[in-house]
Amino acid sequence: LRSEGSGSLNLKNSEVYENNSWGVFVTNAEQDNMVFENNVIKENGAGFRNESNRSWTFKNNQVLKNRGDGYWFAASSENRTYSIEGNLVEGNLGYGFHQDWGGGRNIKLVFTGNTVRENNQGIRVRYFNSDTWNNTSGELKFEDNLVEKNRGSGVQFEGQSNGPIYIKNNQIKDNQSVGINFDRHRGDVEVVGNTVEGNSGYGIR
Repeated sequence: LRSEGSGSLNLKNSEVYENNSWGVFVTNAEQDNMVFENNVIKENGAGFRNESNRSWTFKNNQVLKNRGDGYWFAASSENRTYSIEGNLVEGNLGYGFHQDWGGGRNIKLVFTGNTVRENNQGIRVRYFNSDTWNNTSGELKFEDNLVEKNRGSGVQFEGQSNGPIYIKNNQIKDNQSVGINFDRHRGDVEVVGNTVEGNSGYGIR
């Protein structure tokens, strides 16, 4: 399923499976507040790629056994909110969640209540609220998630800006590298009430 330049795409209660490339690819949407909910995306070349540059919610989906990343997204516009809630992301051969580039300012990203396990890598968030904008207005909240038994790191925050990161009440365990890794983040980081155990590398680095 590919959506390019459409007004908006809401995808709900669907199964997308056994495709050779991305199961779902969204790019250049024209409206905010898209919703992707209660879908099963499995056994594709890769799972879901979101380049919409608009606000969206990714909620209660199952992203399973894709041969690349489970859910890949970009966050390059200003004044947007991205919400990732209650998903099961398991057995993908790339990252479970992978935000590979950003650059916007006043961007809010929320991960809540997700299970990310047995992927090649767990979660990577890269250049979110990038220093290109030298801003402090955005924020990242990572709360009540289970990240376990991934073959690489559990959670990686790379190249962040000055905006705050809140890491609360997560379980990060039994990953085969670092549990939580912060790389070049200049803003405040608050880590409260987490269980970080059994990882092969550092617990928190």
